[in-house]
Amino acid sequence: MSFRDALRQKDFVVAAELPLVPTSSRESIIADAGILAGTVDGLLFTDNQYGQPHMSPSFAAAVAKEAGFSPILQLGCRNRNRIALIGEILGAKGLDIDTLM
Repeated sequence: MSFRDALRQKDFVVAAELPLVPTSSRESIIADAGILAGTVDGLLFTDNQYGQPHMSPSFAAAVAKEAGFSPILQLGCRNRNRIALIGEILGAKGLDIDTLM
């Protein structure tokens, strides 16, 4: 069930943040998400967490979606202008990521 569907159908939903670090990989994202499988309705991927560079949260969300999880992409405005944010949103749409925060 997608996070959007859970919001519509459940009285209570749970989302968990999967932190991205410079060493994050496709395999680590899938493994970490697997630990939470069945206990959360959505996985939150944040942008520029701790002010440190790391893997793109759009890519991480796409990996999670491909693995059958419901990702929530969080985009921050701190280090981006309007054009950069629009580019990220269009990229998320192209990756079929439909839940943004």
